[in-house]
Amino acid sequence: MELINIAASISAPVEIVWPLFSDFGGADRLFPSDGVAPLVPIRMVHVEGDGIGTIRTIHFSGADPVEERLTRCDHNALIMEYEAPSLPIGVEDYSARIAFERETTDNTVIDYTARGVPTFQTAPELRDLLTPLFSALVAGARQIAEQSPATAWKLQKKAA
Repeated sequence: MELINIAASISAPVEIVWPLFSDFGGADRLFPSDGVAPLVPIRMVHVEGDGIGTIRTIHFSGADPVEERLTRCDHNALIMEYEAPSLPIGVEDYSARIAFERETTDNTVIDYTARGVPTFQTAPELRDLLTPLFSALVAGARQIAEQSPATAWKLQKKAA
């Protein structure tokens, strides 16, 4: 069941934005440090493996960790997909797809779709939880890409 499908725009070239998201183990870098962070801050991200099949475990402060597996990272099509057996917010068989499109030379559109089976919350309640999470990721990418292009380039090279 589709839980959410939303899009956002970032005033930065796709060549800067894509590497920020496609670094599967660097999810913690995308959450901004200026108070726009998600409801539960990330303490650390642990990564096992490389490429498709990579497992990342996101450890939160005061909440259960989330284990996600990378199922697609297409650098040509600019699409990343991952899945998790369950999320502590009440979703089983969770999967996400994040696609990037060059809107103009200096603008990127990010399209996020999440699917899953709600366990103890309704789909609208889950949308209300997932929307701020996506917004925080976009805010972090904006903070890096728009306000500090040099930092974005350094992170891009580090992820490569």
